[in-house]
Amino acid sequence: HGHQNCIHRNGCTIILLVRAVMADNHSDGEGDFRSQQKYKQFSGAVERALKSFEVSAEWPDLISSLARLNKVLLAYRQYPAIPHQLTICKRLSQCLHPNLPGGVHIKVLDVYKAIFERIGAKGLAADLLVYSSGLFPLLGHASMSVRPWLLDVYENYYLPLGVDLIPCLHGMVLGLMPGLEDESEHTDRIIHLLDAFCDATDQSMFFAALWRCVLHSPSARLPACTYILCKLSKKLTAEDQPHCLGGNLPFVVSAICAALLDKNVLTARAALDITSVLFPLHQPFLLPSDITLILSAALETLLKRDASLNRRLYAWLLGTQVDKSYLATRLPQAQSTDEPGSAVSYDYFESFSRAHLTAAIRRVISRATLAAKSSS
Repeated sequence: HGHQNCIHRNGCTIILLVRAVMADNHSDGEGDFRSQQKYKQFSGAVERALKSFEVSAEWPDLISSLARLNKVLLAYRQYPAIPHQLTICKRLSQCLHPNLPGGVHIKVLDVYKAIFERIGAKGLAADLLVYSSGLFPLLGHASMSVRPWLLDVYENYYLPLGVDLIPCLHGMVLGLMPGLEDESEHTDRIIHLLDAFCDATDQSMFFAALWRCVLHSPSARLPACTYILCKLSKKLTAEDQPHCLGGNLPFVVSAICAALLDKNVLTARAALDITSVLFPLHQPFLLPSDITLILSAALETLLKRDASLNRRLYAWLLGTQVDKSYLATRLPQAQSTDEPGSAVSYDYFESFSRAHLTAAIRRVISRATLAAKSSS
């Protein structure tokens, strides 16, 4: 019975609803029709439909209230503006609460579709923050029967917005991350949708949103890292695919460190794979201080005593995955031995890794010493 006060709290929902006040003031619906008697009737009908939510005691009552609201919206479809917009969005967000059944969620999505058909792409872009606050958190707790309806909304109404999506791109990406975790029947569709959003908006900003998920959202860290890794070209470094850095290299370094220090072994494994691809130590792309930060975090993975993590860390330090023909031009002295693989690895470590590893170990020891002193 507590659905009346269950507005979604995860992410930036509250901030979006506050910002929505400004969006309501410059909606495209402003015009002479607001003074018309018919529009006033429309506003009154919407207000009465919204009041029915306040007396709903069970979830079937919510379905009736949603159906009533949808009927009113369809009856006055000649008006491009919707009265009581913020209250409508608040009620729709409440009806997407995780404790409510999928039937209620599907009915809410029907109302969203009716609204989006009415206001068009231009109206949705103008009030994007208002309508997105309830939709973005839904996928994480949506049932399998609800997910196709939600993906239809994204594909049919959000994707055509193109670059107008950028203000909400992080929320959109974060909201889709749970769909990559469970390997369900909808996973491929979600991956294609993410690819489409990347192409329709801006590649650099899209990857910036992904890195923000890695840094700030532990629950989305693994799927975000996995998706980033899938989109990287293994034959190119960061210098050759700069859009993957999201236009903010220090931010990427912080995100990789957060992923390496994550308790989930799979997340740390994906972070090491990303590091090996983007930042091979023989390519002076990062500042030495940035390499020290990443390597310090990578050394922490040794404490997990996981063979897959150790193998990836050693491969990065020894350059075992670097093209040997390329290294032959950088390390010609390694070709004079009977065991070229071992010689190349040793010379690679001496030439490119040892100084960084020494600096990282010193940093780890220094931080541990300071922590011990502060606790004593």
